[in-house]
Amino acid sequence: MLTSRKPKPMRQAGRASVLSAGAMFVAMLTVLGVSGWLLAGEVGVIGNLTLVMVGLGAAGGIDVDLLMRLKGGERIARWQAPELSETVECLARRAGLPESPTLYRIPCTGINAFAVAGRGRTAVGVSDAALVHLPPRELRAVLAHEISHIISGDAGMMVLTDLIISVTRLAATLTVSVLAAGLATTGSLGVPVVVVAFFLLAPVAVLLLQRALARNREFAADLGAARLTGDPLALASALERLERLNRYWWPHRMAEASGLTLPRLLHTHPPTPERVQRLAAQVHILRPDPMPWPLPPLWYPWLPYQ
Repeated sequence: MLTSRKPKPMRQAGRASVLSAGAMFVAMLTVLGVSGWLLAGEVGVIGNLTLVMVGLGAAGGIDVDLLMRLKGGERIARWQAPELSETVECLARRAGLPESPTLYRIPCTGINAFAVAGRGRTAVGVSDAALVHLPPRELRAVLAHEISHIISGDAGMMVLTDLIISVTRLAATLTVSVLAAGLATTGSLGVPVVVVAFFLLAPVAVLLLQRALARNREFAADLGAARLTGDPLALASALERLERLNRYWWPHRMAEASGLTLPRLLHTHPPTPERVQRLAAQVHILRPDPMPWPLPPLWYPWLPYQ
């Protein structure tokens, strides 16, 4: 069984991840605050923060069942997949969660999984393709990755950063519109050019910071999954399989056909080779876990296709 304390290299990596994530979040808050200050002084700062907090409260009140239904998800009953449910429950107990996440299947031909939270409950959605194509050991690692996101509160963090982006964009749009109207009327901006440049760049800055934060949290969830399962190579194999098979998923095929690719700075996930390399480095850090683990089944008779 894994020791209760993380090995020193893992603790150091965990601290570095938390510190860098905190720095990026503070930077986003700083841009939000400055945009409010330039717009309306203290009132603008308070207004921006109030909008973010109201939005966060509203988002936190949405039930996970509704969130999953909006994504087309169907709840997986325990009798439908007892081994899969036991796997999630075992991971949740090891992670110290007070309650096991509810499982949902997502009718999607791409291999995907994600976690959501709301009203004090959590849920994990797994696509049909993931259930069909991922071997049991890899599927368990993917579930551990999503539970690591839940432990860290990453779903709430991403909602919060989305709100910061929206409010910053609103403040920038209002300010630039007012300045443009003033320029058209009086022929003068009335403010230094640097203020205009700030409002033009602020939405881009917070978006780039959010994407960097998302990549940081993916690395952290990879490390958390390795810690939960004691099997980092299982997640590494799953990531390589996901990238290989998802090349045939229609959004990827359309992107390749159009020749359009997002710059790396806009990606929400780090490059797979880099993630695999980091996971492989954990093999010599983590101790093997002899604990007998439940494995998900190889076949789900209730899926519409296999």
